[in-house]
Amino acid sequence: MLICYQVKSAKRQRNSFLNHFSNYPYCKMLLERAAIWLLFSMRLFMSFYEQNRKEQKRFYDSGPWKACRQTYLSEHPLCERCLAAGIASTAEHVHHKIELNESNYKDPMITLNPDNLEALCFECHRKEHHDSKQVGEGLCFDADGNLIQQPTG
Repeated sequence: MLICYQVKSAKRQRNSFLNHFSNYPYCKMLLERAAIWLLFSMRLFMSFYEQNRKEQKRFYDSGPWKACRQTYLSEHPLCERCLAAGIASTAEHVHHKIELNESNYKDPMITLNPDNLEALCFECHRKEHHDSKQVGEGLCFDADGNLIQQPTG
C-alpha cells in the first residue's frame, strides 16, 4: 500500500537525518524527540484516514447509494458538463456537488439528494478532483467512483 511505503520511507529519512547529528548529543536528542512526535502524528493521521475511508466505503457499498446512483445514471446517461459544452460523452460517475465529509456523509439530504448529484464522464470527474488537489499522485477513480491506485501501463 502506498501509505505504508511512505511511513517506511519517512523512517529511513529520519534515521539518515539523525546520523548527520551524531556528534552533537543535545541536537540529536531534540531531533529524536521531534522525529518521534512526527511519526506519532503521522500514525494518528493515518488511523483517522483509514477509519474515514472505511466509513466512506461503507456508504458507497450501501444499497441506498447503489440504487440512487443507478437511477441517476439512467436518468442522466450523458456527462452534464460535456453536454453543457456541446459534447456528448457517456457519464460513468455520479459526483456529489457538495463534498462529502465526516459531518455530512450520514445526511441523506446531501448524500442521496438528486439536486446534489451530477453525472460526469471519467475525464470531467478526474478534472474535478485533480484540479482541486483532492486526489493524490498515482491515484484515480474507478467506474464506481471509488478511489484506487492508478494502473500502470
